[in-house]
Amino acid sequence: MVSINLLSVSGALLMWGSKMQTSFQMIIVGRTIMGVHNGCAIMVVSMYLAEVSPPNLRGALGTTQGVFLTTGILVSQILGLQQILALVKLQGAHINQDVYMQEMKTEHENELKEPKMSLLTLVKSRSLRPQLLICVVVWLGQQFCGSYAILYYSTSIFLSAGVPEEYSDYATIGVGGINVLTTVVFMMVVDKAGRRALLLWGVAIMVFSHAILTVTLGLTENLFCECGCQQGRWPTGVLDSAGACILPNATGDPNATMSAAAPFVNPYQWISYLSIVFAIVCIIAFAIGPGPIPFIITGELFRQGARPAAFMIGGSVNFVANGAVGLVFPILQARIGALTFLIFMAVCVLLCIFVAVKVPETSNKTFEDIQKLFGVQEDASGEAPNDISSDAYEGTTCL
Repeated sequence: MVSINLLSVSGALLMWGSKMQTSFQMIIVGRTIMGVHNGCAIMVVSMYLAEVSPPNLRGALGTTQGVFLTTGILVSQILGLQQILALVKLQGAHINQDVYMQEMKTEHENELKEPKMSLLTLVKSRSLRPQLLICVVVWLGQQFCGSYAILYYSTSIFLSAGVPEEYSDYATIGVGGINVLTTVVFMMVVDKAGRRALLLWGVAIMVFSHAILTVTLGLTENLFCECGCQQGRWPTGVLDSAGACILPNATGDPNATMSAAAPFVNPYQWISYLSIVFAIVCIIAFAIGPGPIPFIITGELFRQGARPAAFMIGGSVNFVANGAVGLVFPILQARIGALTFLIFMAVCVLLCIFVAVKVPETSNKTFEDIQKLFGVQEDASGEAPNDISSDAYEGTTCL
């Protein structure tokens, strides 16, 4: 973790120096280095927290990273306000620690006994294939469930829903703030409620939210005039040389303008604010389930030898999917509009089914107990012994 921070410092220095050197190339290189740092740091910290946390606090401590991530997103949203530029002008004593320390010592001794597993070995391992599949699917689900599309493009989503521009930025900050608060609440309940239950509830609520967003955005996204008069989009309306709406009047005269017609009353204006409500509901559902749980469960599904490779695969899948969402969502939004959220809803439905059928509960269990859920006792090669079935599962179905 210490060496990874050197990448962060070098990337920050390059971006800082780009202004003095008036070089956009330095910004590109700096952001690339920062991206490499972020990808490595997120996975290494998640793995470290999983290894040093006692079982009954592993969920809460593992979520602290999510709290700081969502806080960072909120801070970036606040710093993105135009008004921020104006600031430039201003100058247990009751806990038996020995039990937990002994568990960490045992964990460390087991780690020294196990050989490190490479990426290729992990992918080939039949005994670890169910765990790897769960890891990959929950990371893909985190990105493709649509929450990051809302976080990244919330301002444009609210504008397309008809929210006035002066309020859309504040609505975006509100979404980020609720994301942080919900993650903090998640940290306090994750070990009691369980990973699997929170993941199921979170994804199920997102299915409902995406369905409502499809309707609300679909009713409002085309009801605002292109000329900015906000009197509603008329199907046959065009603009004259002065930029006013030319609308057919009751007599069919194509030269009649908006001023000659009765003002258009948008019957769906109130629905634009309903879009904000369900965007917030979607983010809350994300923050209690598919948002933080992949960071926790990846560290719990694997023993020490396979854990680094598992986090490398999970991190790679996560950031590739994140980039795909960031690139594809604005294209889909421009092409099919509100129907984009039907795609996210379908992903959430599939993820919900997968979690219900394939993902076991790992809350308050040691790493050894979690391995027993899969009926796997790894040997040095990472393969299950011949007399133990890798299809054995406790309370769930395994691939």
